[in-house]
Amino acid sequence: MKRIIVMILAAVMAISCFAACTGNGEKGDAKEAFDPEKAFERLRTEVKFDAELEDASEYAEFVFGDAAKGGEIKMYQAGGKLADALILFKLKDEADFDGVEAAVKDYIETAKLEADRYNPQELKKLENTFVRKSGLYYIVCITGDAETARSILN
Repeated sequence: MKRIIVMILAAVMAISCFAACTGNGEKGDAKEAFDPEKAFERLRTEVKFDAELEDASEYAEFVFGDAAKGGEIKMYQAGGKLADALILFKLKDEADFDGVEAAVKDYIETAKLEADRYNPQELKKLENTFVRKSGLYYIVCITGDAETARSILN
């Protein structure tokens, strides 16, 4: 009986050791899974935008139409003639990505036309827009702070 208990304890300890190991055996090597909601909040608070972003979510449906089809859109924009923006789409269905990508492309192209007319220095931001698709989320970040945005989205 003692042998059986010792064997069971040894097996449990071995399984526990294997479960505790990550990567090459050193603690903390495993890369944390990307969380779009946390990334969006980090972008909102850590990225340097040229002006304070204002919550424009209530206008998102007007700007993007029914691209999200029953999903949610959080949208923050800088006022005035600045291109800075941060948008998070939470889609209801993966089939909606094509519509969202097309709507975002139209949004950026329209913003480029406006920037070309009124504020040409904003074109660089629009040409370097950061996007990240993850699960049913689609994040769009328009900023001059490319280094910070890239580090959060990668």
